[in-house]
Amino acid sequence: MSDNTQTPVASADLTGTLDYLYEEARWIFSRGWCHYRFQNQELRHEPLNFKQRIPMWDGGLDFWGHQWQPVWPTLVRLTIENRLDAARLVQAQFTAAKPGRRPSPTDLGPKVQAHYQDVRTNAVECLRFDLQCQFHSFQNQVCDLQRMLPRLTEEQRLTMAIYNTYSVHATPMFRYCVATEFGFHEVAASFEREALGEYAFQIAGYDQAWAASVPERLRQLTATILEEMRRQQAES
Repeated sequence: MSDNTQTPVASADLTGTLDYLYEEARWIFSRGWCHYRFQNQELRHEPLNFKQRIPMWDGGLDFWGHQWQPVWPTLVRLTIENRLDAARLVQAQFTAAKPGRRPSPTDLGPKVQAHYQDVRTNAVECLRFDLQCQFHSFQNQVCDLQRMLPRLTEEQRLTMAIYNTYSVHATPMFRYCVATEFGFHEVAASFEREALGEYAFQIAGYDQAWAASVPERLRQLTATILEEMRRQQAES
């Protein structure tokens, strides 16, 4: 598989990509908070508004005049550096939290690590199963197009199936991988940022479950993102 015709990693929109990853991390943690809130009776009176920015998490000045820095860059960096599954990490953080207390999104303490090992047991198997399901959905659509529209070229059928979000039940990560595999770089580019988000938050799982199906460019992009986050951390 060759990525020679793709845009060099160095020219990627790092700022936009980082902002996207930070928002994804915030959404993952917010979902964990939503589940945790409904499990704890004493927290149900607290507002459930994901659009509301919380200074201690999102940065800014709080009610008492304390200035906070956003935690999401640190959460994303720790997730990539340690090749963690972000959703399962958040689940472990809330499981390890004291009753009625919000955990820190950047908590990687011993209790969190212990719970994380428990909740990630079947992560790789789940990703392998997902890959099989998505492949069959994609393959069925390609066969249907061949039967219904025989005049289409193979490239047209494959492209239509990759873009089909109604009949083909597949993630941006899968669509990106397939498009890259067939050399459809312009098609792949339209899924790249979302695919990067999926991969960055489950690196170890994807590398084990999907192995050679993960394009090298995605690994290069992740490394570039990590390098940029480390640079920003050093300058702050």
